[in-house]
Amino acid sequence: MAGIYPAFVLSSFKPIVVLKGAFKNSDSGVKLRKALVVLQFTISIALMVGTGIVYQQMKFIYSADMGYNRDQIITIQQNGQTVTRSSSLKNELLRNPNVRGVGTSTVRIGQQLGRTQIYPEGVSNETNIITSIMAVDEAFIPTMEMKLKAGRNFSLEFKDSLSMIINEEMIRLLKWNDAIGRKISLQSGPNPTDLTDYTVVGVVKDFHFATIRHKLEPLFMLYNADNQAMSIKISTENLPSTLSGIEEAWKKINPGATFEYDFLNEQFANLYRNEQAFSSMFTHFTILAMLIAGLGLFALSSFTAEQRKKEIGIRKVLGASNGTILYELSYEFIQLILVSFILASGLAYYMMDKWLSDFQYSIKISAGIFLVAGIASFTIALFTISFQALKAAFSNPVDSLRSE
Repeated sequence: MAGIYPAFVLSSFKPIVVLKGAFKNSDSGVKLRKALVVLQFTISIALMVGTGIVYQQMKFIYSADMGYNRDQIITIQQNGQTVTRSSSLKNELLRNPNVRGVGTSTVRIGQQLGRTQIYPEGVSNETNIITSIMAVDEAFIPTMEMKLKAGRNFSLEFKDSLSMIINEEMIRLLKWNDAIGRKISLQSGPNPTDLTDYTVVGVVKDFHFATIRHKLEPLFMLYNADNQAMSIKISTENLPSTLSGIEEAWKKINPGATFEYDFLNEQFANLYRNEQAFSSMFTHFTILAMLIAGLGLFALSSFTAEQRKKEIGIRKVLGASNGTILYELSYEFIQLILVSFILASGLAYYMMDKWLSDFQYSIKISAGIFLVAGIASFTIALFTISFQALKAAFSNPVDSLRSE
């Protein structure tokens, strides 16, 4: 738009009008030039605010308490016969001094959990309550460093085949004051009346088994010794040797099976690939937009200084100081940036508030990010126009008043 503007406007005027300079001094010409600068800086400031908010949200995502520790965790997806040998593999891995813990679960953290209907004690069977479900072994909760709020973890000392661990959100759903010892039934046969009772033996602190785009849901865990997803807590010391030892243990227990592993941190980052790409896009567009806006403002300030060349000369002859001239030339542009800032603030708040609404857990948009963007844009604007303003302020009035 900024590039098309001069060619389109100048080509639409008669030569004599252009040579007289009628348009450049007209209200329509001045207003259009100012409008383009306001538009450019409105977009630039809005992108700057958006970049700051996206950055803060991504920082919040990576620093938020997820209810578990994803650091130094390697995950292995087991299938077929390898699942049945899971206990043997765990025992073999635990012989490695750099392996601190090994636990299994039906799915990896971040993957979609199964859902099923439950029949809690004290609630009518006609009430339709559907919650998430996962099976874990006795080592999963300590390996992931999850916290128990009440009761106990699954243990080999107990027969936990009919035991259950629930999260805090389940307690809130069922409105139980004390969940330990309460019964929750699951359908175990083809008929709705084929129910099996499970006893709640523990309450785990809420953890995000999905992304924070989703609200925490009621969840219960059942005990199972061998599960598909294996989580291995390792020491960071001598990592290549540790990984080599894990691979050797895998090949020993599962000869011929392909060994593949992932770091949970990397899997976690993959859950937010779209957000990372969005953040990168915002950053690059902001830099590009500020560059274009700065060029537009530089051109307008050069044009204005040239237009007011004789006016500045007369003011200096009449005793105006360099500071006064500098203020007169800068004030007009600062007004334009102020208008841009007001428009951009409203636009950015609306758009980013809508983007954050996709997250169940997000930052609050603060005035600080708008203040930073405003100061940055005013600084860039002052730096851009200072060259022409200083050049005009310190020019010799004789040169500007000399007639052709």
